[in-house]
Amino acid sequence: MPGEKVVPKKRYSGFFGTDLENILAGAGIAAVEVVGVCTSICVMDTVGGLANRDYAMSVPVKGVADFDSEAHRFSLKRMEKLYGAEVS
Repeated sequence: MPGEKVVPKKRYSGFFGTDLENILAGAGIAAVEVVGVCTSICVMDTVGGLANRDYAMSVPVKGVADFDSEAHRFSLKRMEKLYGAEVS
């Protein structure tokens, strides 16, 4: 959509080597919804980065996927229990 920010990732976390932190802070964002693939790698690393920066976050189960179903389930639980993400 016009006016939306696109932040190309450079590594697993959306924060590594990007301006994501400055973009969120500059826009006054307090809560972030994270979607994407792979749940056990990129999604979980980005959620960890959000948690370490004290953002509220949600991860919709229908908005994430993984090539490994066991890792997918583990990652959803970990993000909820360790990082405080709302998994719905």
